Amino acid sequence: MNAQYIHDWKFRLLWPVIQGFLVYVLLLMVFDNVVELLGNFVNTEMYLCMILSFLLNEIIRLWIWLFNRYLPSQIDGTRFVIQTLGSLVCVVLIIGGSLSAYFIYLIGYRWGGFDTELMAFLSIFAVFTLLFNAIHLSIVLLNSQNTQKIKQEELLRQNLDFQVQTFKNNINPTFFYESMEQFLILLYRDHKLADKFIYHLSERYRYVLENRQEELKPLDQELPTLESLAFLFNHQYDHSIKIDNQIGPVDTEHLVVTNTLATVVELLTRKTIISKERPLRIRCYIDDTDDYLVFEANLNERFVKSEEMEDRADMLVRAYEYFTSKPFVNVKAGEQTFIKIPLLRVQAA
Repeated sequence: MNAQYIHDWKFRLLWPVIQGFLVYVLLLMVFDNVVELLGNFVNTEMYLCMILSFLLNEIIRLWIWLFNRYLPSQIDGTRFVIQTLGSLVCVVLIIGGSLSAYFIYLIGYRWGGFDTELMAFLSIFAVFTLLFNAIHLSIVLLNSQNTQKIKQEELLRQNLDFQVQTFKNNINPTFFYESMEQFLILLYRDHKLADKFIYHLSERYRYVLENRQEELKPLDQELPTLESLAFLFNHQYDHSIKIDNQIGPVDTEHLVVTNTLATVVELLTRKTIISKERPLRIRCYIDDTDDYLVFEANLNERFVKSEEMEDRADMLVRAYEYFTSKPFVNVKAGEQTFIKIPLLRVQAA
């Protein structure tokens, strides 16, 4: 049930009628058994109870609206106490003031001559108000818990989508087919070199398959992929790719999204015109000031961009957005391009 039901016009019209009738019946029962049935307490007073119920509920509705506006996320015992006390103050002011005017100016009672009746009214309206607040806050709390569960399920769904997409991206068919074509060329040219090529290719895909369920990997376990990729790509681009690994000893707490290094190197390779005259030089190092893994490369951009690689790059950016608020940076400065990857750490529970 939605907690906004109190603002629905049907509820605002029907509930005061029901509450007013119940208050009237309870008052008749109380004064018939405790004091005496008021001689002039006829059907007019039933309409009075309904009007008072309508005024009281409108003021309480306004109070709850203001409360939700300025404290929308606070759902705890403090909220229950403050909201309930505010509602009881509304009972005293609205019901007490209205009944006092009714008894003095319409019925003709003197001040203090209707204390018993006033206390009965206030007590019954206070009980209804307490029940109303308890039910309303229970619905608010239930809605809050349901919203949290929906958010958790959405996060689980996103996590599942992330794992599936990551696995699909890791098994890169374009890279695989190009590598196999290069292997066939080497097979006719140099058997030993072909064996070495297929060894690096198998190492690459063994790593992908063994870690397909892993979302994050220590950086030191990702680094060996640079050597394999450099070897594989250099046979395709006539040994015109140079990877200068300046990372050095790595903190074992530094984590990256699985297959990050391979994706970045392939991204730089696919978007650059590579030749012996203008080789691709990639320098990778760690920026300790901001905890970033940096790839710096000379960029001679192709005229036609690979949509497949653009999609993989976007997927990699979204993966890091999923794990950290630190931005994934990809900027150009002159003829150089910089890709800065935030290094992740596992927070202790």
